[in-house]
Amino acid sequence: MVIEYLKNTLFFEGLTREELDQVSNVCSLEEFSKGDRIFSEGAPGDKFYIIVSGGVRIEKEIPKSGPETLRVLKPGEEFGEMALVEEMPRSASAAADEDSRLVSIGKSDLDRLFGENHSIALKMLTTFCRTMSSRLRESSQKIIRLFEEKGIEIRDEKSGEAIPPKSPMWYRMLWKTIGV
Repeated sequence: MVIEYLKNTLFFEGLTREELDQVSNVCSLEEFSKGDRIFSEGAPGDKFYIIVSGGVRIEKEIPKSGPETLRVLKPGEEFGEMALVEEMPRSASAAADEDSRLVSIGKSDLDRLFGENHSIALKMLTTFCRTMSSRLRESSQKIIRLFEEKGIEIRDEKSGEAIPPKSPMWYRMLWKTIGV
């Protein structure tokens, strides 16, 4: 049953039936009631999730304001994937937006599987890199649009003078500022 959820998830695109079978052996099914916390911002990241049914709210704590909903995810979507490749605290919290059933994969189980089957590792990490690259590109474009729409002033690092909006130098400094 788990294999059906895996084969319809982007991160497992390109895996053979046999490879999906191997991945399914390290998966677990977890259930959460509406409002249950799946993980908290700042907690160690040790699992990746795929939504089977229900929905999940991704939230970020805003100082002096409280939690802000970043996204509401539905069945077939995945979250928590950054925990599979970096040993950093969770960057946001996740809570069940309704009664939910999730497939989870622990980092240590996936690491062990990658050690045993390099083909799975290569395929999944390639897909992961493509996904992260796409998300970075999308975020960069949103930041650029925000700077443009809000008319945020960018100043030359040396002279301190304002750079004319939307000029080639303005875009170069913006890209430098946001790390593109």
